[in-house]
Amino acid sequence: MIFHLLSGGEDSSYSLYLLQKNKLNLFCIILDFLKSKENIKRAIEVCRILRVPFLVLNIKEIFEREVILPFIEDFKKGLTPNPCSFCNKKIKFDFVFGFLKKFFEKKTKNFFLSTGHYARKKGNFIYKAKDKKKDQSYFLWTLQKEDIKHLIFPLGEKLKKEVEKEILKTPLKPLFQK
Repeated sequence: MIFHLLSGGEDSSYSLYLLQKNKLNLFCIILDFLKSKENIKRAIEVCRILRVPFLVLNIKEIFEREVILPFIEDFKKGLTPNPCSFCNKKIKFDFVFGFLKKFFEKKTKNFFLSTGHYARKKGNFIYKAKDKKKDQSYFLWTLQKEDIKHLIFPLGEKLKKEVEKEILKTPLKPLFQK
C-alpha cells in the first residue's frame, strides 16, 4: 500500500498521477492546516478524477503548535527560522508516519509514503533531485533511516518544466491550466 501526501498543488498531484498510472494500490492523505480551502478542494478533486480514495486530516492545532509557534519564538530571538523544515519534520513525516504506523502497520507491514518532493532516494539515503533548481532534499535532512526506507519520490528524476508540460496531458489538465 502506498499512502500519498497530497497538497492539491501541481507537484503532489502529478506525483499521484504517476503512481496511479502504474496501477499501484494507493490511498491519499490530505493535510488540512491552512485557512484557505482552495488546495483542499483541488486535492479532493484530484482524488475524484483519478479515483483514488482519500482522507482529509485536520491538523491545524498540531501545525500551530509544532510549526507556527516555534517560528514566532525563533523570530523573536532574532533567528532566521525555516518553517518548511519544521513542517517537513514535525508534520509531514513525524505526525504522518506516526499516524500510519498506528493505524496501518499491523495491516500492511510494507507501506510506503509518497510525496511531491523533488528528491531522490537510494536505499536508506536521500540525494539531490535531477532538477537542481527545485531540489528539496535539504528539507529532508532530519529524517531517520527507519523512515526513509518507506519513502517514494516520484519527481526525483523529473524537471519542473517537464512536470508543468506533462500534467497538461493528463486528466488533471482542467485543474492546472494557466
